[in-house]
This record gives sequence, C-alpha cells and structure tokens, in this order.
Amino acid sequence: MSPQSSSPSNIPLKLSFEATPIIRNTASTISEFAHLLIPLEQVLKATNNFHHDNIISHGDFGPAYRGQLLRSGQLIKIAARRLDRKRGLGEIEFWTEVSMLSDLNHTNLE
Repeated sequence: MSPQSSSPSNIPLKLSFEATPIIRNTASTISEFAHLLIPLEQVLKATNNFHHDNIISHGDFGPAYRGQLLRSGQLIKIAARRLDRKRGLGEIEFWTEVSMLSDLNHTNLE
C-alpha cells in the first residue's frame, strides 16, 4: 500500500485517560468484595506454602495453586493465584477480574 492509503494499521489513534477514576473504581471494588478476602496465613496453609507440587496452571497473573481451605466448618477445594509482578499485571487488573468473575452464574459455581 502507498503511504497515502489508509489502513487500520496506520490510522492515528488518540488515547487518553484519567487515572483517578480507575483508582476510585478499584477502591470501591475492593470494598465491595472485602467479605471474600481470605487471610494469607489460611491460603498458605491451604496450598502448603504455595508448594510447586500444587501448581495447576500458569496464567496471566502467575501460577495458580490447588488447595483445600476450611470455611464455615467445611473443607473446600480452592485455586489460589500468586501474583507475579514481572508479568506486568497488578492490583487493578486483579480486582477487575474479581469483579467480572463475581458476576458469573453457573451451576458448577457456588
């Protein structure tokens, strides 16, 4: 294509955003899901201190570990993610995913 032609790869884009609303939204998301927070000590115990034998996958946030957690007197199976900051994702992306997953409704999800 000639330099004069227009294609999606050479159309100039103007991106702008304001960081403050994102931080405010993250703070409200964190408080909305505060009841789901599990103390780190319990997660460490459930995953055997994030033992490599318990790794079930490697995702965008880092490794995911299987474990068993005692909640309300019942032993439940869990998958716990351990954030690997070298992957470039952080708290905003994590809480965005928590928010999205909380809206899922499926018979296999309780």
